[in-house]
Formats: sequence, C-alpha cells, structure tokens
Amino acid sequence: MAGIVNVTGFFAVAVLTTDVTGHFAYFADNVIKRDFSGARAFLVYILCYLVGAFLSNTILETGFRLARRYAQAIPVLVEILLLSAVVFPGVDTIHKAATATACILLFAVGLQNATVTRISDGVVNDLLCNAMCI
Repeated sequence: MAGIVNVTGFFAVAVLTTDVTGHFAYFADNVIKRDFSGARAFLVYILCYLVGAFLSNTILETGFRLARRYAQAIPVLVEILLLSAVVFPGVDTIHKAATATACILLFAVGLQNATVTRISDGVVNDLLCNAMCI
C-alpha cells in the first residue's frame, strides 16, 4: 500500500511520500547548506508522517479498549478517506496544492505503517536495540 502511495505521490507532485528516512537526510542536507526553506519543507513532511503514525497508535490503543473487534478498521477507514480526498478533486487541484497533497499522503502512509506494525505486533525498539548492540 505504501509503495503505491509513494509512486502515485511522486508522479503527481514530485515528492517521495514513503517512509521518512530519506526526508531526514534531505532535511539535514538542507540545514548544512543553510537552505532553511527547503529544510522546513522536509521537516513538515517528517512531522506529517509522524503525526499519522501517532494518530494510528492512539486510535488503535483506544479502540482495543473500547471495541476490540473494530479497532483496526478505524485507521484503515481514515486512510481510505484521506486517499479519496486527494484523488477525487482532480489533477488540477492536486498540482495547485502539491505541498498539501504530499502532506496528506505522508500522513496516510504514517497511519498505514503504524497500523500494520501494531497489528503484526512489530516491536521497533527491540529491533533497533539489537542492531545497535551488535
């Protein structure tokens, strides 16, 4: 899913809309070059992704306590609504609002990645610790 959103976002607005690993590199590069407007754009992209991931986790944790059976459907529904909101206005609107479109797509990818990680019981901290402790 994230790959499809990334390719679509890249072709539509010329922005990678996938995990933010590359965005951190571009952010740091722009800071070093003192291109603070470029750095600010990448910081906004990073924050959109992280807010999406945070919202996903909040929805899932709350949903698991209230209605476990439907908890996973809520972030997926939010993602469907976000992607529909980007697609249905049309190509002209997407190009006119390229930054907003990229932010919505990054938010949706953050939401989706965190949802899948939570559902599959992925534990990032253990993986990170294992990689750094070697």
